Amino acid sequence: MTALHNYYDARGREKHSFSLRGPRAKAAMDREWSTPADRQIDEFVRRTLLSGFVHKNEVLTHYLPEFEKTFADTQEVGVGCPPTKTDRGAPRSLAHDPAAPIVLDS
Repeated sequence: MTALHNYYDARGREKHSFSLRGPRAKAAMDREWSTPADRQIDEFVRRTLLSGFVHKNEVLTHYLPEFEKTFADTQEVGVGCPPTKTDRGAPRSLAHDPAAPIVLDS
């Protein structure tokens, strides 16, 4: 996740920075971030989203508008991994219903 955050953070910051310099600078930076390697990264991330190994709510989309823009139309359809976001400190898949009895193995 850190690599994903760092990549889309750097890409978004550079594209934004160069957009402030004018349309030619923006176009040049858009080309620089559109290499075959960049397209491979986007496709890899898209597959992880589609398969459920990464969930959009795990990515700081408010902090990474480039990620949000790139994958806005990508729908999560798989259930490869449960989300890691927590509910009261425990992962959602492990969060305990307070009304349910606690059963301990002996």
